Amino acid sequence: MSKPFAVVADANVLIALCAKEFDKINSAETAFEDYINRGFEFFAPNVLKGIVLSPNSEAALLKRAVEIRDGYGCSRSSDGLYIALAEEPANTYDTEILTFDKGFINQAAQNANYAD
Repeated sequence: MSKPFAVVADANVLIALCAKEFDKINSAETAFEDYINRGFEFFAPNVLKGIVLSPNSEAALLKRAVEIRDGYGCSRSSDGLYIALAEEPANTYDTEILTFDKGFINQAAQNANYAD
């Protein structure tokens, strides 16, 4: 039995949609439409509304987010929260992260703990 699918949308993708950023809007819209058509459930930290919030409250993510952030500068500090959120439903969902930030992708690859 396969798991349902989930995606954690990084704020930069949502900003691209809301602000209609010229260089990113088409990619963001295409990605969202693809995830919707494939039945993905969307997750985001509590600061973003209209998307499913953390199933176990954001407080549960903070310790892990701090662990992930360790060794990175301030500009990467919020990435840990998104990575921790992507880890949280991994036992229930096949989870992906949607972002335009290559540094974020590298940080997730080095730090994320996903269930098999």
